[in-house]
Amino acid sequence: MPNRLLAPAEWKAGNKILHDVFVGENHVSPSVAHKLTIEENLNSGTWIGSFDSNNTLVGLVLLTSFSEQAARVAQPGGAEIRLLAVLPKYRRSSNASDLVGYAEKWSCLQGRTTLTLSTQETMLAAQHLYRRLGYRELTDLGYFSMGKRFVVFQKVFKSSTS
Repeated sequence: MPNRLLAPAEWKAGNKILHDVFVGENHVSPSVAHKLTIEENLNSGTWIGSFDSNNTLVGLVLLTSFSEQAARVAQPGGAEIRLLAVLPKYRRSSNASDLVGYAEKWSCLQGRTTLTLSTQETMLAAQHLYRRLGYRELTDLGYFSMGKRFVVFQKVFKSSTS
């Protein structure tokens, strides 16, 4: 399915997907979801969407850089996948992998040297995805937030001179 940058007018649909996935699957409470999707992210970062054949948004990734307020685990010179969500009906295909791949390409084009992310310890499918895509766990950067343990992963991009 095609991926592209989301226009600000599409962010509302993106927020709905984030809410449906994170609240609907009991990963966060509605109040925390509101903070994550509205307060921190609405005017920051780069929103990348995945669309079905009817041009309906079915998944998204929110990409931030080290210098943006919403970034939590980005390293200097790097970018961070702040949120990744794909509607259940569109999982078990290449949507999540394609979104991460687009985020990697976008990060490289922006001159970023790493892409870092965190995911809840209980989200084993997400951890499997990141490992399969070449991310390595940074055990020393794991943290607790909202009463949950988060695992941090990072991918280092090869420089154009190597």
